Amino acid sequence: MVEQAALAKAQKIDWSEVPEDRVSGGVLRRVVQTQTFTMVHYTYPPHATFKLHQHPEAQLTYVVRGQIVFDVDGEKQDLEPGDWLYIPGGAPHSAKAGSSGPVVAMNIFSPRRDDFPTGQ
Repeated sequence: MVEQAALAKAQKIDWSEVPEDRVSGGVLRRVVQTQTFTMVHYTYPPHATFKLHQHPEAQLTYVVRGQIVFDVDGEKQDLEPGDWLYIPGGAPHSAKAGSSGPVVAMNIFSPRRDDFPTGQ
């Protein structure tokens, strides 16, 4: 995780240099924190599932590569590269990667998300 102190001024972030951890279903996560928001780079292997969960922060998800289906409060959302999904704070949601290859997605949380339990 890159902490806000390291981001006190404008700078380029090289995601390959941000420490990576493994979460639910083999999903890989890299986290960057600022004072006001959190940005997370996720890589999902084919068919990976991210368990149903919720958090008080609003979430924006942008799909960079692959296809993924989100279930947000019981409503399915099929996403592909270039799609954005807004998830209101407190909404229960889960995700399942497609079969065509790895999925790369960027999540932005606002306000800043300080708790990332195992599997989330």
